[in-house]
Amino acid sequence: MSPPIVFMFSGQGSQSYHMMDEVFDAEPGFQHWMHQLDEIAEERLEMSILEMIYDPARKRYDPFDRLLYSHPALFMVQYALGRTLMDQGVKPDLLLGASLGEWVALALAEVLSVEDALALVIEQARIFENLAPGGGMLAILDDPGIFHRRPELSGACEMAGINFDRHFIVSGLIEEIMAADKALAKDGISCQPLPVRHGFHAPLIAACEPAFRHMLAGQRFAEPKIPIMSSTLAAPLIQVNASYLWSVARQPIRFRDSVLALETQQDSLFMDLGPSGTVATFVKYNLKPSTGSRSLSIGTPFGCDMDVLKAIKRLSLSGEAQ
Repeated sequence: MSPPIVFMFSGQGSQSYHMMDEVFDAEPGFQHWMHQLDEIAEERLEMSILEMIYDPARKRYDPFDRLLYSHPALFMVQYALGRTLMDQGVKPDLLLGASLGEWVALALAEVLSVEDALALVIEQARIFENLAPGGGMLAILDDPGIFHRRPELSGACEMAGINFDRHFIVSGLIEEIMAADKALAKDGISCQPLPVRHGFHAPLIAACEPAFRHMLAGQRFAEPKIPIMSSTLAAPLIQVNASYLWSVARQPIRFRDSVLALETQQDSLFMDLGPSGTVATFVKYNLKPSTGSRSLSIGTPFGCDMDVLKAIKRLSLSGEAQ
């Protein structure tokens, strides 16, 4: 019996121009969904997100940090890839998203229609841009325990999430993030500022809560048609409401705890459908040496691994990914 398949989706910081471009060029199904989603986004933004992502005048590593555009772009790419695989017979047994990735999971599980989900993703980006102060986020490759031992972290920043035992993220005002980055680098601790302009998963976005809740007033949520593991709760998602969705933005990401909780149940095949492959890497560092679980990604920092995508499709044709 084949292991259950877990589709995973990443959040802010994993975006880049030309993300999943090879998939877009090679997969008509992916093109179809990207065009469908772009029509939804264009009605609300009066511009094409699709043209922005694949603008030939932009380089892959040009800054892509305007939330109003990167938020829908990340949602579109990951939802389109998920639907493309599902349409070709690769059926997930579970969905796991991190931060914005949770919205992709909700749409694929039909808790929300994709039209509503994308519209809300765009509207929350507007809310954050208009009401949240400028800030930043810093990924730190070290024991999360140093957070409480380093005053430039615990005294100025907020713990925004733990991805594995040697990788965590902090949020803060931009000057605090820069100071932390400089101090840690001086001591040989590797850090990476994320391409974001706000400090999510922290008190910095508290002013956005009333508008966020107003945005969701009257919104109806269905029961998930595909089980969802919440990386906010590190537990199966049972009920979705405005309070839960606010916690997705405000509370720390418990990705490490979520993967470990899944590992106690059974071996799984973790598929990272994000554009950078980061969550697949996080999973690998969380798995025990004796595990039968596997982790793979289609997106990489250098583009797409089409060999992985072809292998996944072969699994579906052989029936092993059903």
